[in-house]
Amino acid sequence: MHHFHFETYPATLPLLCLTAQTAVECKIAGGEATSCLSVHAAAVPTGKEILSGEFRYGGKVLFSVICEDAEGQLHRIERGAEFSHAIEDPSLAPSHEGNLRLFVAKTSVRRENGSVYATAIVSAAVEIFAPSELRYLADTDAICRKEEIAASRFVFCSGTIEAEDEFETDYLNDVLSHAEQILVERAECGGGFVTVEGKINLLISALREEGLTSFERLVPFRAELPCAAAAQKVPARVDAALRSAKISANTDEEKGKTSLLAEFTVEFSGGVWERSYFPAVTDAFSESCELTCLREERELSVPVRQIALTERVSGTCACTVALDFSSSVQTIVSAEAKGRAEGGKIEGTIAAKAIVADKDGFRKGAEFTLPFSFDAKEAGEVSLLACGLKISQRREGEAEAEATLKGVVTVSGKERSERIVDCCEGEAYAPNAAAISVYLPCAGDGLWETAKRLRQSPQEVERCNPELTYPLTGKERIVIYRRKEVSF
Repeated sequence: MHHFHFETYPATLPLLCLTAQTAVECKIAGGEATSCLSVHAAAVPTGKEILSGEFRYGGKVLFSVICEDAEGQLHRIERGAEFSHAIEDPSLAPSHEGNLRLFVAKTSVRRENGSVYATAIVSAAVEIFAPSELRYLADTDAICRKEEIAASRFVFCSGTIEAEDEFETDYLNDVLSHAEQILVERAECGGGFVTVEGKINLLISALREEGLTSFERLVPFRAELPCAAAAQKVPARVDAALRSAKISANTDEEKGKTSLLAEFTVEFSGGVWERSYFPAVTDAFSESCELTCLREERELSVPVRQIALTERVSGTCACTVALDFSSSVQTIVSAEAKGRAEGGKIEGTIAAKAIVADKDGFRKGAEFTLPFSFDAKEAGEVSLLACGLKISQRREGEAEAEATLKGVVTVSGKERSERIVDCCEGEAYAPNAAAISVYLPCAGDGLWETAKRLRQSPQEVERCNPELTYPLTGKERIVIYRRKEVSF
């Protein structure tokens, strides 16, 4: 009987991905609002919990609404609505951990009994990680080959920072709404920290004496998230979400200027793939009996590098309202870009909400969609934000749009590993009566493959055949001498 010593490597590995949608409704206004021109909604998580067979999470939807009353006056309305939801899955357990991302997929407005209600469809994407012990053969008294093997595990990191931007603009009567996009441009490990850098694109709709206007600011942020696994300089996976965004305005009528202060709370969640190396038995056989090594393979998708991109896109866009030459876009309320990298292209759409007015000054809300496509250097996960969106008409009733896309393509690689997780002994070999055996090897065999085929240790094969050079050509002759005891 041979001795086999197994050890385990504790790891946290991806288990499954869950998705869900929740409808969140909020009363926006009563009879004072004759028409709702624009609704922008943002969802932020407030908590999460993993129970047996269930993932629970909560959040808050912040509605930013521009309404017009019977006199044609514009009003800003901000409301918030909390919600909770549960996703059932029998494989969930309290020992699991999860990353949660929330985003608003769609908004709608309805009137009922003289009041205005806004509804946001909130989508949730959850990645569940589970503790796992990777078993491997560390040592044996059978003939074995030892090598260093690699194993990776996901180590979580998180954190929150405050970011702000103070700037001055021409005199504003009022700030009507603000919408934000956030982009992580770099997430890299080193020195025990995950360094995260990126930008918040702040889009503000405001009212001036001459009418509506919109402008934007790119606000940079930087965070250092403590992480014990962040010693190696490798890419990390980090998501950023805006917990809160506050805009304060201070006007100076004498100078005709308005000072704006934008304050943000940014929350980060993600982690690092920590790779460890340790000696293990990668193959084994016995001189005396059949030996079966049971193996386990594992494949992980880990980030390899991040590619920054900046692309100017333009083209004809779809609009939800009819346009003529008298129509003009007075303000762009929000703009979001989504894309994917496939077949050497990055394809997607920019979805924008705006307020359009005709020659008589009649205002209405409109949604514009601009498709885009451009060459991609490599395939990967794409994160984008749209800047400097402009919408105009070159032909009557046909909207043209152009914008700058800033983004990052995260390229991932497949990490494959194989370990021996068990060994089974079979029947004993029949004794070989011959004192000398000659074997014809296979072309391409190395020393280990040859030794395993002959059921002799590599050292014994080399001792008996020192003239062999590996890998073999298949034309060699291998001689094995066996000691025979002679009785007198």
